[in-house]
Amino acid sequence: MKKGKIIANIEISDDADDLFYSPRHRRAYITCGEGFVDVVDKQAGDKFKLIGKYPTARGARTSLYIPEMDRLLVAVPRRGEQSAEIRVYKPTQEEAPKPHLPDPKEATSTKPKPSK
Repeated sequence: MKKGKIIANIEISDDADDLFYSPRHRRAYITCGEGFVDVVDKQAGDKFKLIGKYPTARGARTSLYIPEMDRLLVAVPRRGEQSAEIRVYKPTQEEAPKPHLPDPKEATSTKPKPSK
């Protein structure tokens, strides 16, 4: 592509680090250090819409989407009383019009074992 043009401007949470697009769900998942995963829906034509901001933890901006597992892994750094962990999110069915990531309380956490 020699030339490109902006087709959409979408305001998202601060400190975005990773962005992954799921063709299956037609959604982009953006992890932001402000403490949210922002979800952008690809609509008809060149239209995009922010459909949700799902809380993670402040500083949790590094992530990996694994399409084969349909999972978004978010790395949460240790800060104060918050221990370092990996939170695993499962997007909901593509037909669902509401939240596409579970509440963090429902997410699976993998916490490292404390060293001796």
